[in-house]
Amino acid sequence: MSGFWIKSQDEIVSASLLFEHRDYNSSANRAYDACFHAAIAVLMEYGITNEKNPHDWVHAQFASELIHRRKRFSAWLASMLPTVQRIRHHADYSEESVSKSLWSGNYEMQKRSLMQFNRKYDDEYSRETARTDK
Repeated sequence: MSGFWIKSQDEIVSASLLFEHRDYNSSANRAYDACFHAAIAVLMEYGITNEKNPHDWVHAQFASELIHRRKRFSAWLASMLPTVQRIRHHADYSEESVSKSLWSGNYEMQKRSLMQFNRKYDDEYSRETARTDK
């Protein structure tokens, strides 16, 4: 199992706890990292890698390769990474804090996307484990 996958699972737990404690800025930060690391892990499962994992490259490869070309994920996920990244940038670099109303809907979208990542990653990991157990 990828170290990026493990990081993403830890980060979503942190994002959830921060959201529950009304720290929306920190929740947005952790949530974006959770999605970003999950996307890297899934890309790696399909043999799509880049040593440096630049954000724009990960966003583009995830959308073009895994959504549009290979059709492994729902089309609505193509906008998920850039959307959560914009909110994270607002949280990290703007003087204004992220409001509950701004983050709530996007937080739910991010949780749904990670559930989809989990299903796909677990399916791929289970198939790989079954192949190596034979």
